[in-house]
Amino acid sequence: MPYEIIHIPTEKTSIDGSEYMEIQEAAGGDLSTKKIKLLLLALDLVTCDVSGSTITLDFENRYQRMFVGSASFATPKTVAIEATTDTNALVFDVKFNLSNVAAVLTFPSNFVMVVPDTRWDNTAKTFTAAATGKHEFSATFDGTDWDLKVTNQFPAA
Repeated sequence: MPYEIIHIPTEKTSIDGSEYMEIQEAAGGDLSTKKIKLLLLALDLVTCDVSGSTITLDFENRYQRMFVGSASFATPKTVAIEATTDTNALVFDVKFNLSNVAAVLTFPSNFVMVVPDTRWDNTAKTFTAAATGKHEFSATFDGTDWDLKVTNQFPAA
């Protein structure tokens, strides 16, 4: 059955602040009252501040986001998901440039990583890099846990 786009908002209009477009089903030349809302899932790259002891990943109510650290760092950090605005969060990618292997990353208690990655301590929820350079992580949320994996490691320049 054909569909016709009847509305594409230019501003955030849904209750949760996400943009969407609305389509209506065409029935015999007349538009029926059946409407479907499709979320516009624009993927953006967000710089997260790594200057403090905690790195907060803020999804701003989006389902998916890409993050990059604001600078390289050499000290331990705690990674946090912004709890008040991220109830929709399902997927993220993040890239950190670790300039020292002492830059241990501690993740929240509901993070798990593929075994047997020896850089991951599942009890402490920490990642200890074996080498300096850029480390790229991906994670998906299954409703209970964030499944984390190191997708790439790039050597220090």
